[in-house]
Amino acid sequence: MRPLIIAVSCLILLVTAVGFLAGSPVDSTPLASENPGATLSGATDLMREPEGQRVAVLLPGATVRVLETRGGWSRVSLEGWIRSEGAEGVVSGAAPVPAPDSQSASILGSIYITGERGRTSVGSGVAVRLLTDPRNVVPQIAAIRSDCDQSRAALEQQADALKDKGERAMKTIENPSRAFEAYDEAKKARQAKLRELKDLDAGCDARAESALDSRTVARALSSAEGRYLVEGVAPDQYLIHAAFEIEGIRHEWDVAVTLAPGQHLSLDLTNGNQTRSEPIRVYR
Repeated sequence: MRPLIIAVSCLILLVTAVGFLAGSPVDSTPLASENPGATLSGATDLMREPEGQRVAVLLPGATVRVLETRGGWSRVSLEGWIRSEGAEGVVSGAAPVPAPDSQSASILGSIYITGERGRTSVGSGVAVRLLTDPRNVVPQIAAIRSDCDQSRAALEQQADALKDKGERAMKTIENPSRAFEAYDEAKKARQAKLRELKDLDAGCDARAESALDSRTVARALSSAEGRYLVEGVAPDQYLIHAAFEIEGIRHEWDVAVTLAPGQHLSLDLTNGNQTRSEPIRVYR
């Protein structure tokens, strides 16, 4: 099926006075009705109407055409490409997702981490997932991690042994030519093990991602200020999952929540409720 071009028109783009003064998310081209196009320099919420429901998050580099500007809001049209398999409702005329009713719940909050030196970093552009069946999804992800950790430990041990082998060759073999030959051989073998480790990590990430996708019922992308909003959610028990990488550390959250009918839960994802924090692996 050929890619489908969708023009999303008559939607509302939030541009607050404070945000504009502090550094507008739109490039230096002024927002005006005659402007043929404006490029966003920061992540921006796309609203159905002023102060209304958020329908999307526009990432930096997105281009919008401003139709009118009034009261601190700009009405814009947006054109771009989406994958055709993601547009079944547009192609077939399927009924749109119903708007949230009085029984629907929502979760909103901010994502930020405070480092050892007291510096706080906000989670901009972080994918936040709402997972169903929290009692089973946590053990499933844990099993994947455990299996990967065991395989990773074995490969790391082999890589370390090859490194030691090369270093011993340089110290114990008297013939310099043979010593360098043995060292190079061990080095090449170790590099092959490091490639295996990278492939293992990629495969483990894919397995975890697949497991998360199978349980994801809603998702959101945090704004440039680290704020997120998941709305239109049926009352039930869920798991909020998010991962934020900053300064060589990967922070992850798996927070259980129970939503009552019509509840608007405020939940910040911070150092205090993160599930795990570990250095990002670098193989050299």
